[in-house]
Amino acid sequence: MLKYRQLDPDHPIHFVTINVEHNLELLHPEGPRAVKSPRQRCDCMNAQPYCDIAINALNFYRQQLGLRIFGYVLMPTHLHGLFLPEQPDEMNALIGDGKTWTTKKIIALLRAEGYHQIADRFRWREPRRRQWLYHLWEFRACDMDVWTKAVFEQKLRYIHENPIRWGLCELPEQYRYSSFRSLYMGDHSVMEVDIPEW
Repeated sequence: MLKYRQLDPDHPIHFVTINVEHNLELLHPEGPRAVKSPRQRCDCMNAQPYCDIAINALNFYRQQLGLRIFGYVLMPTHLHGLFLPEQPDEMNALIGDGKTWTTKKIIALLRAEGYHQIADRFRWREPRRRQWLYHLWEFRACDMDVWTKAVFEQKLRYIHENPIRWGLCELPEQYRYSSFRSLYMGDHSVMEVDIPEW
């Protein structure tokens, strides 16, 4: 388990938010759906395979590329994370690469499971190549540098309380796709995360 001992002014931790396009609740526990209200219920397929694609991407970047992950949560329409790349200037490249890989995998899974109409919502025509491409995630990710321990702790608390605010659980440890259980309970069954040591 990697540890991070201090905040480096030349190499800050990143608080990242990446949103799914078109308000589609792709990672909702009840399955992908396009709704106006996050509380609207719908009988759909299980979203676990879609969440697992995102988890596999995070695990790859952590284990193979040295990305330190101090906290994360997969929400129905977005994900939040506290990340520290090996090099200070590579966060944008990692985000772009991760969005491309997960888009390909998730679109393929949607089509394999017969959700063509949902997959088509992410399709757009690239005029120069005259072909259809897919744009699953919003073009811009919110990336905020974290410079202090107080801000880090506030963002981590926000991450773990997000599922409660959405009405997806009553306690943070009840939500599967969050770093809470790994950090505070030693349960790495979904993904192990890095522990900061101040």
